[in-house]
Amino acid sequence: RALLSAIPIPDPEIESNRQRILLTGEVPSPINPTPGCRFKSRCSLCDEECRVVQPQLKQVNSKHYVACHHI
Repeated sequence: RALLSAIPIPDPEIESNRQRILLTGEVPSPINPTPGCRFKSRCSLCDEECRVVQPQLKQVNSKHYVACHHI
């Protein structure tokens, strides 16, 4: 959602009421990752499962894959 909210509107004449989602929290170390989901420190949906279990990549349609416990 945060990534989609960052897409600029190509016409400066158009006023948008879209709310930009800014991520907060620490970016995890790519060298020494902690257990669980790599986005757990920045995700508003994070729960205990996210902190412990790394989500597996799942196919949600023919060209779209997601690694999240909360699809």
